[in-house]
Amino acid sequence: MPAVYDLALVIAEIISAHCPRTSARERFLQACIGTDWGEAVSMIDGMLAEPWHLMGYQERRLREFLNLVSAARGDQTSTDQVFSASGSMAALTCLRFQREERTLRSRPALI
Repeated sequence: MPAVYDLALVIAEIISAHCPRTSARERFLQACIGTDWGEAVSMIDGMLAEPWHLMGYQERRLREFLNLVSAARGDQTSTDQVFSASGSMAALTCLRFQREERTLRSRPALI
């Protein structure tokens, strides 16, 4: 399991680059710390649904992380089956975070 946490920091940086100016990075790390692997996998799946936004080794690292999580959980489901099952919802993750961030910033302070 330590390998999952080591790679989670790398994945968090990829998420930060993929979803700039959002709290997606922090939410991913919170999901990992809280062992909410379903949420973490969903976020990664969203990025893999848009591979044209990934650069260099990012896709390989994302898939490596998913395989580590799957092995740690003892899943019998292949990574590709997980992607197809949750792809439609996960692809909207980044957009949802961006909308939430804009909404929070546009409200005036209630002080």
